[in-house]
Amino acid sequence: MFTPSIRSKLLIAFLAITLLSTVLIGSISFITSRNALESEAFAGIEALRETRLAQIQFWLDAHRRNVGIIAENPTVSTSIRAFTNAVNNRDVVYGNSRSDSMSGIQQAYAAHPDLVDAGDQSIYTTSHNRFHDFYRDTVNLYGYSDLLLVEDNGDVLYSVAKNNEFMTSLLTGPYRHTALSDAFRRTVATRNISVTDLIYYEPAGEPVMFFTAPILFNDRLLGVLVIEVPSASIGDILAGTGGLGETGESYIVGNDLMFRSESRFVEELGVDTTILNPGIQVNTVATRLAINRHVDTQVIDGYRDVRVLSAWTPVEVLPSSEENPEGIVWALVVEKEFSEVVQPANDLLVTLVGIGVVITVTILAVAFILSGQISSPITQLTHTANRIASGQLDQRVVVDATDEVGVLANAFNSMADQLKELINNLEERVSARTRDLEIAANVSKQAVSVLDLNDLLPGLAESTRDGFGLYHVSVFLYEPETRTLHLKACTEKRATGVIFDVDKQGIAACAARSGELVLANDVRESPDYYYSELLPDTASEIALPMKIGKRIIGVLDLQSSQAGYFRQEDLRVLTSLAEQIAIAVRNAQLFSELQEARKEAETANQAKSYFLATMSHELRTPLNGILNFTRFVADGMFGEVNPKQEETLRKAFNNGKHLLALINDVLDISKIESGTLRLFVEDDIDLKAELLSIVQTGNTLLKDKPVDIRSVIDRDLPRVRGDRRRIRQIVYNVVANACKFTEEGEIVVRATADEDEVLITVSDTGPGIASEDHAAVFEVFTQTESGIRQGEGTGLGMPISRKLAEAHGGRLWLESAPDEGATFYVVLPIASRSLKPTLGGMVYGG
Repeated sequence: MFTPSIRSKLLIAFLAITLLSTVLIGSISFITSRNALESEAFAGIEALRETRLAQIQFWLDAHRRNVGIIAENPTVSTSIRAFTNAVNNRDVVYGNSRSDSMSGIQQAYAAHPDLVDAGDQSIYTTSHNRFHDFYRDTVNLYGYSDLLLVEDNGDVLYSVAKNNEFMTSLLTGPYRHTALSDAFRRTVATRNISVTDLIYYEPAGEPVMFFTAPILFNDRLLGVLVIEVPSASIGDILAGTGGLGETGESYIVGNDLMFRSESRFVEELGVDTTILNPGIQVNTVATRLAINRHVDTQVIDGYRDVRVLSAWTPVEVLPSSEENPEGIVWALVVEKEFSEVVQPANDLLVTLVGIGVVITVTILAVAFILSGQISSPITQLTHTANRIASGQLDQRVVVDATDEVGVLANAFNSMADQLKELINNLEERVSARTRDLEIAANVSKQAVSVLDLNDLLPGLAESTRDGFGLYHVSVFLYEPETRTLHLKACTEKRATGVIFDVDKQGIAACAARSGELVLANDVRESPDYYYSELLPDTASEIALPMKIGKRIIGVLDLQSSQAGYFRQEDLRVLTSLAEQIAIAVRNAQLFSELQEARKEAETANQAKSYFLATMSHELRTPLNGILNFTRFVADGMFGEVNPKQEETLRKAFNNGKHLLALINDVLDISKIESGTLRLFVEDDIDLKAELLSIVQTGNTLLKDKPVDIRSVIDRDLPRVRGDRRRIRQIVYNVVANACKFTEEGEIVVRATADEDEVLITVSDTGPGIASEDHAAVFEVFTQTESGIRQGEGTGLGMPISRKLAEAHGGRLWLESAPDEGATFYVVLPIASRSLKPTLGGMVYGG
């Protein structure tokens, strides 16, 4: 029987042990490294998912906040009333009915969406000239594709783009079955801001989203403000591929399993666009679970039939409600092909195999030559290799020999050191990268949750310094007019308030000039570095411009006490952080400007109303006394007066009554504007008797004029609900106005009723009113040219009457042309649901 020599046995045994040790060490290294890389991939894609979710939520919240702030702007309520008045007045330029007016306006403007003035001298054109620049600038500022003003009855009275829905009804018109119509109905029903899903909207010719907000005036719904946001606005958020490699992407899918954003692989899919493309259904585990409000990260089959690492989460666009039980939920998905995720591990496996082959060949050569001398060291080497294979990477071979056995032992120890260092470094890099992404995500969340710069910037500076372990953090805001940087927040409190000229020395100034990041990993070698005695330990510095598009908002300046502190892999995270802070700063600035403007307008209006109300009360009491004493003297209660004196006293008394009426009008208009006018509501008002009484009073107002005043009232005119005195005041003002301006002919008061309203018309044969003066008739302290020639009145009667009619849930308007007389229309509800009979009266507008 052949018995192998000890050398052969040692060689065979050494070969087997070497191969086993190499495989075990390589396997442990490969498994440990692969797990670390997969953990990094999972953590990274989840961090990107949370960042994208925060960005989308901020985008949605910003648009909701913007549409609410714009809707609260007094200009909006003023403009929609002006446009409503222009359509209701049935301007003869466009026809004698509301539908004719809307059709005429649509034809005049729809073909020329940039037209500001139609040149037709109509009321609508006057209002359009007044407000179009404001809305067009608002659309350009926020990047909207259109902005609509919709009356509470569904009529689209204004549009910046003048698309096909302009001057149509969202309730009965061609777009009554669209998501825009649904959002309008929700806002009218709840008086809350609403939003639609991303839809293809035919008038816009592209996918858009709509945000709607109620337009209120004294707590009365005038209509709805609609902003139209293009799909590109969402795409800008998801377009970045930082951290996603060559195959990663982030996208949004709706509950119909269609894209709401552009796929990164649109060319590979062979389509022009993936947005709302019915031919591409994203029916994956990720989209189905996300739409059902689940959050998770898994390796799944993607929509392109490849295995992907996918992280998903729901995005609640519109919460479920009684009006919309399903709400609107998007699926936000961040994916990367799994082959790319495991590629670094596969590369490591090849490296380990190569190292194993080299080690095996080397050991075989040494073993073949020295096998007879190294049986004992081989045994020790085998035991040590087994311990390393079991995970004890600190184990090393101890050999005193200086020959080949010693060299082999040292080589084995060196290999173990290299493997340990490789594993430790890899784990440390994965941990550091994950930490940086978490810190950036936390700072981004803080940036989008605060709108006060005084609270926002100091908090961001502290969080950034502590999170990244920096020496100092500064936040500068840029003033383009003076080309200066203003230090608004920093972690060195003594430096607050410093101003830098961007054309002078300084790394932050250089970043502001160039619009690019400036890095000095050793400030001693940087010509741009500016030394500060407050920061003597700065060794490295980076300045990142905070930009929105090409506009520089400011500079984020980071300093470390260690040279070479900022690595290339850190720059992407820090640049993204600077962009998020820029967006937060700009939003805070816009919010502050809007809040201040609204506060100033409200304060001025309240002061005016308070002054008028106070002065009216103060003047009315002594004036009543003067009137009474004048009448007493004229009636001879204090002694006989001659006819001349009596005539003079009568004139004084009549002028005093006129002045008292003026003061009462001022008091009424001030109460209306301050929201304190009380209506004493009662049922069963005999409107016919009131109208006949007013006609009789009109006879006394005509004096000796050759004017006949008569009434044409339905015999079965119903009784109405309202404030008797105020209804009488409305009709009396209109009749008195007709008596004052009619010199000959007739005045006819008509009253008819339909199902739930009473229509009162007062027609005269007076001089008439030009179309351009119609709006002035109902403006406070404003008189038409004929009113000025008449020399009487204050311009308050008609505005008060219109406000009182609206307080009852009714309307007041006129139709007139020069030399054709005038007809005033008063519509009152028979039994308004908003008016309840009370003893103490209800406050209108309170």
